[in-house]
Amino acid sequence: MSLDQQITYTQLLQRHTQIQVPIIQRDYAQGRPDEQEVRDTFLAALEEALLKPTHDASLPLNLDFIYGSVEARQGKTHFLPLDGQQRLTTLFLLHWYLAWRDGAWDVFTALFVSEGKSRFCYGVRPSSNDFFDQLVAYRPTEAVDEEASLTALVCDQPWLFRSWLRDPTIQSALGMIDAIHKRFAKHSDLFARLMDESRPAITFQLLDLHDFGLSDDLYIKMNARGKPLTAFENFKARYEELLKTQFTDRSFSIRDQSFPGHEYVAIQLDTQWGDLFWQFRDKVNNLFDQAFLRLFRAVALVTRDPGGEAFNNDTELLRNAYKKLSFHDYHLGHWLDERFSLSLIHLLNALKVEDNRLSTGLLSGLFFDESSVLGQIIHPSNSYTSLSYSEAVQFAAYVGFLHKHEGKPEQEAFDHWMRVIKNLSVNTTYNRVADFRRSIESVNVLLVHADGILEYLANPDNPVEGFNRVQINEERIKCALLLAHDGWGPLITAAETHGYFDGQIDFLLEFTGVTEAFKAEAPRNWVADKHRDFLNDFACYWDWACTTFSSTGLKNLGQFCWQRALLSLGDYLLPKGRNQSFLVDRADDEVSWKRFLRTPEKRGLLKELWDRMKLGVDLLAQLEQIIVSSSGGEGWRSLIVSTPEIMTFSEGRSIRFESSERIYILKRSQLNGEHAELFTFYLYQKLKANQQARSNMRIVYVTATGTAFMPYIKLTCSQSVGWPDFTIIADRNQYRLSATSLIEEIDPRVASMLGQIGYRQEDGYFQKVTGYGEVEIALTQLNDCISASPLTTESLLLS
Repeated sequence: MSLDQQITYTQLLQRHTQIQVPIIQRDYAQGRPDEQEVRDTFLAALEEALLKPTHDASLPLNLDFIYGSVEARQGKTHFLPLDGQQRLTTLFLLHWYLAWRDGAWDVFTALFVSEGKSRFCYGVRPSSNDFFDQLVAYRPTEAVDEEASLTALVCDQPWLFRSWLRDPTIQSALGMIDAIHKRFAKHSDLFARLMDESRPAITFQLLDLHDFGLSDDLYIKMNARGKPLTAFENFKARYEELLKTQFTDRSFSIRDQSFPGHEYVAIQLDTQWGDLFWQFRDKVNNLFDQAFLRLFRAVALVTRDPGGEAFNNDTELLRNAYKKLSFHDYHLGHWLDERFSLSLIHLLNALKVEDNRLSTGLLSGLFFDESSVLGQIIHPSNSYTSLSYSEAVQFAAYVGFLHKHEGKPEQEAFDHWMRVIKNLSVNTTYNRVADFRRSIESVNVLLVHADGILEYLANPDNPVEGFNRVQINEERIKCALLLAHDGWGPLITAAETHGYFDGQIDFLLEFTGVTEAFKAEAPRNWVADKHRDFLNDFACYWDWACTTFSSTGLKNLGQFCWQRALLSLGDYLLPKGRNQSFLVDRADDEVSWKRFLRTPEKRGLLKELWDRMKLGVDLLAQLEQIIVSSSGGEGWRSLIVSTPEIMTFSEGRSIRFESSERIYILKRSQLNGEHAELFTFYLYQKLKANQQARSNMRIVYVTATGTAFMPYIKLTCSQSVGWPDFTIIADRNQYRLSATSLIEEIDPRVASMLGQIGYRQEDGYFQKVTGYGEVEIALTQLNDCISASPLTTESLLLS
């Protein structure tokens, strides 16, 4: 066995008559569609090496070891690669392509063709070998840069048998030729660079196994080293190589022994960090590679410089769950910089596993659930799912604090820091990368003051940017309170950790009076009695908050009592597009109860409602009393307050005001979906509840879809014959009652009776207009007319 130093492809062919991939090897794979990441990474590395100046210190590009056996046959030697087949095949195809590109067929032929046969060949399948023989003899007449698809060109040649296209190696070779063409089509004079032996651009290490033939024993021995390198093992190897250029002036310790950065990371990945992730391995193949790669990706996301030009593009790439990232992507984006490496080192050194959960054990878990976030990132049963912007901001703060303290932060300071960032990020809206960028910039600035974040925020002169302004002000007040009096800690913590409020409790501070008092004087200057009074008031409103809201939203007492009671006091609705909303529970919706609690001009109604009620007394009875005793307020409000069916109909909790007299109740959220009209729907519910008073009429409500017609009430005369149906629509603050049959189609005796109760002939129909307050009287009159009608089926037939 002999180990040579770096050797070029040309030198390998000068040493041996032929390179023959032995029959025991697998088919060529780098050109397959599912090998794009490996293919692109390898070709990019080859391209980069060939384009560098010949004197570049980083050259040559070394392609690592190629293992092979050498066999002598009839005075000729054949090199049979056992490891390196894929690289050697790709380099062979690159030589062929660049020879065509640069018109260097004579040099190519001298190197790769002997006795009309290819000196690079495959023993896996005869068809593969025949293909390479034909390829080295093929001299395309077309200019390479005029061809869109080399696969199409080659497949169109008379020497290519169609049956060859079933050969996986040939399929892969054609795919690789196209990939080479895509990357190298614009370059010229690279064939000579590839052949340069004095200053080579590309080399590899050759291990000749002279003592072995291609026996079964050799095959078993060469494969005893295990499965092929995984994607992470390839990534790790290249990352460790990159680390040689980092931390050149520092070392890292393992058990009092110092190591340079690249050796330290290599050892830790194989030992301590590997053991850490072993519990999160894929139980089928016992690999935890994907867990590591997911963590690498998340750390790269939160260690990018928000001031850099590439930040937005980098963020989108790293958060794209459907984009597989290779080492080449990380290297090209400069994501594996020293900040990334140090952050990764300190994070991994701080982590431990307890109860199958990964954490530092340095946080209380009340504010930031590190195990949950880390589990979301690394869990092998999950495909990669992006952290939300809010989660990524929190993870950036988490990683940044560990980095700052080299993985050993003080617990209380860490808790306070994560509490503040969690509250700020969860209650900031992120619609674009730019919003995320501003928060990351702020986290990086605040990290300087992270160990004393309470003191920093409590001082209103200290700037804070990048988050929701209302939430920033709330955090300032809470920090000042926590520093000023010990009694605030338990109450604020309890309120912030409520599942629905999630850190947003400024409504409680306002209801209590703390917000106004803070503007006038810093809490550290308040006397003890003032703190005690505020604490008592806060505790009272906190009890009301727990009584009203669950962890998922407003508590349902039935009949929309909370909503109707609020509406009886004033207009609490929030706008969403062209609609107004009765509010929804989902916290991140722009018309949620959480948003309502953040809106000062609306939330005061809730305080007024709470102030009218008593804790510990039947809530439903109190709310119903407030609803019943309501003065009514605006007309539309009084209708909704008295009619819970309106909110039942509006599943999307949306209503639209086209004008003061035309208000639509939307089933979902748009007029092109099913909708009702407020005044007629209210009247319908009222008539339905008192159906017996109009026993001769069947009442149905007809909703609308789209704007072709208005929703209306339909009245069918059910007790007597000869009477038409009627409709009721709301029209200009009035109701319009209309017969549905033309005047000439109605029996004169019916027409006469309609005239007697005020119906007029208009647009060919009998119609009557009545105010909102008189409509029931008008309907009673109509019902009475039908009851008194002398018409029968027999009389109509005689007439």
